[in-house]
Amino acid sequence: MYYLYSNSSYCNFSMSDYLRSVSVDGYIIKHDLHGLKEVNAIGVNINQIARQVNFQNEVTERDVDELRVQYEKLFEVVNGQILNG
Repeated sequence: MYYLYSNSSYCNFSMSDYLRSVSVDGYIIKHDLHGLKEVNAIGVNINQIARQVNFQNEVTERDVDELRVQYEKLFEVVNGQILNG
């Protein structure tokens, strides 16, 4: 019983939700989403660039380069999350 309780706690499920999910699906997949903070930071950076472009009503080469850098960071984080489970 302790094993089930620790697994349900680890998955952030109530005991009944955990048992229901395991009995219906046969397994539970838990994703580690620690990269979400980094994704949020990248989104904030991209939003700041967009605001600056809208305010100035022009796009500079520097803006495009910075967007490319932010996109590459985002791609690395998301791919890392997918590949590492």
